[in-house]
Amino acid sequence: SFDPVDMKQVISRFSLAVSHAGHGTTLALLLGGRPHFMLPMHLEQLMTAKAVAGLGAGLFIEKDDENTDVSDVLEKILGNTDNFAKAARDFARRYENFSQPRQTTGITNRIMRLFNDQG
Repeated sequence: SFDPVDMKQVISRFSLAVSHAGHGTTLALLLGGRPHFMLPMHLEQLMTAKAVAGLGAGLFIEKDDENTDVSDVLEKILGNTDNFAKAARDFARRYENFSQPRQTTGITNRIMRLFNDQG
């Protein structure tokens, strides 16, 4: 059997992450104040990667981009880790009261109210 990964513990062990920019991982990294180098494979991941890059908390390369050298982008983020980390920490401070369970409960309650209003 496998236990769920404690993302806070994992994130505390590194200063930069590389991923496909999945929603859960990206949120955990931002809330952990960690910069992110993203290689999105799907549209949703690309949208997330663009948002993170727009925050200044990471960089990405699109799946079909054959003109960008991965090592150049990686060097850029490694050479400016402090700036990217600051942007991620700013995000974490802005959302320090975020609670995924509370958000899930809020969404569920809102959906139930909408269904009840239809009846």
